Amino acid sequence: MPDDGSAQSTSLWPIPKFHFQVKWDSEVMSFQEVSGLQIEMEELKYRAGDSKSFTVLKMPA
Repeated sequence: MPDDGSAQSTSLWPIPKFHFQVKWDSEVMSFQEVSGLQIEMEELKYRAGDSKSFTVLKMPA
């Protein structure tokens, strides 16, 4: 029968914070938060010449 979690300690659950770990070659990095990552993308509007609908598709450029 699977564990229903009733035997878990109330001091351990719920987990107050997430902890992430990344391995890069032999280096191991641990962190709780990531910031400063950004991405910008232009969109390409495209309508196929043989398309029966008059809608434009938006794709990443």
